[in-house]
Amino acid sequence: MRLICSEYGIDLEIQENRVNILVVESPNVFSSMIDELICQVKGEPGKFILSEQDVIKVISKETEFIVNPFGVDCNEKRIQQKLYQELSNEMNVSMIEETTHLQGQIISYLDTLLQKAPYPLEYDIEENMTGFLKWCHVGIDNQGETLAERLINYIKILNYFCGFKIIFFVNLKSYLSQFELEEIYKCGFYTKTNLVLLENIQKEKLENESICILDKDLCIINIE
Repeated sequence: MRLICSEYGIDLEIQENRVNILVVESPNVFSSMIDELICQVKGEPGKFILSEQDVIKVISKETEFIVNPFGVDCNEKRIQQKLYQELSNEMNVSMIEETTHLQGQIISYLDTLLQKAPYPLEYDIEENMTGFLKWCHVGIDNQGETLAERLINYIKILNYFCGFKIIFFVNLKSYLSQFELEEIYKCGFYTKTNLVLLENIQKEKLENESICILDKDLCIINIE
């Protein structure tokens, strides 16, 4: 895959088992570029082009953009919806007998309860049992005591439920040690999720990084 922005001469070759680091030294360009990518990830048109084997890809369908790594949530709405859908399918396929028995018990309980009221009542049980899962607050365990552990868990969950091919991070190197970064890189390689780090300062190059620097004069410097 390639990520291209012709305005600045940026051409990132996104390869398996490599992490792309895009360093933008100009603060104005850096903030403008972040804003541009966020808009495109949301589905708006923009200057960046993502392609694979000469086929243009829709950035919003292939990527996720994380500005604040401390705010990642494995139970955000889009993930939770897919989780409930998957569990509902299991309940109605591989656990159909148990689900039918549970529904019968719930109906019997509600019938007895509602008869005790001095006014007419009714109820509606969702056939896909999504309401039951919500009532039980079924959700993904945001496991991990450290930021790195939570990010690794989030990358795995995003890969499983959303299938994003690229995750952008902003200034991730400012928050993590070399060891933690390497562990996150390993997670990306294992899940075949390509990581692109946008940084405003060039820091120590780690193994498996491909670095593209857009300096203050808007000249491109590539470091493999």
